[in-house]
Amino acid sequence: MNTTNNFLVCYICNKVIPFNLQVEHHKIPKSAGGTTADLVYLHAGCHDDMHKVANIVFNGNEKAARDTAYSVYPASVNSQQRMMELAILVAKYYRAKKEGSISVSNNIMEIKLDLTTQERTALFTLARDHSLSVRKFVTAIIKKEIYSKYPVLRKK
Repeated sequence: MNTTNNFLVCYICNKVIPFNLQVEHHKIPKSAGGTTADLVYLHAGCHDDMHKVANIVFNGNEKAARDTAYSVYPASVNSQQRMMELAILVAKYYRAKKEGSISVSNNIMEIKLDLTTQERTALFTLARDHSLSVRKFVTAIIKKEIYSKYPVLRKK
């Protein structure tokens, strides 16, 4: 977490964020397994602008996205780079989500499960019965199968 004298500092523009303008942003979305380790703080305006730039990247025009980042932060190449870094990550997630494909980054794998409504309900019930999130429950099932076939992979 980036702080100055116990005040949060915006990851993009590197300026102190007033309390009422703080936005938490996960570099890896929570829905894709992001954790607090992936968390950065942004001004609400920087966050909104970054998502606008991400949409431009998502629509296939990275040059226009860079031009937009430049127009928002003309005096700071570092701010432009940090905005593009986050925008590209967001656009990558948008693309993977739209395609319904598997995407892997930082040891997180997103998989689209083709389940009926009844199967999905059963999965949520099983996870709840084990006091786990669906993600953790499915991960445990997959790891159990992997370790039964490849015990050498089990962490010591």
